[in-house]
Amino acid sequence: MPASSLLVCKDVTVRADYLCTRGIHLLLTRNVNLQPAAPDLAGRIIFGEGTIDSRFDVMYRLESSAASTNHGFTVSVNKRLSDEFELLGSYTRSKAFDDVSNFDEQPENPYDLRAERALS
Repeated sequence: MPASSLLVCKDVTVRADYLCTRGIHLLLTRNVNLQPAAPDLAGRIIFGEGTIDSRFDVMYRLESSAASTNHGFTVSVNKRLSDEFELLGSYTRSKAFDDVSNFDEQPENPYDLRAERALS
């Protein structure tokens, strides 16, 4: 969305900006050697005993299946005081969501990556 400035009076302008960014194909690692998960009586995810391939303890797969979204809104007010001085005030509000913040982190449940999407 293009930025817009509004001249309020001779020496005061107000500007509002909105920015939305989306990241796709972000890197994440997950252990693909865990037994399938099942909920316990308290609803927590518990993985089965052992591994799928008993020759290995863990098998990490690096994949590009994570995503992120960021919404940002900024309002600025600029007051010109003289030919050489001006006063600028601004406020920014933003919110970000993602599946993984760092490809080094492990998802809580590698079989349900959608559950990882949350505030960043």
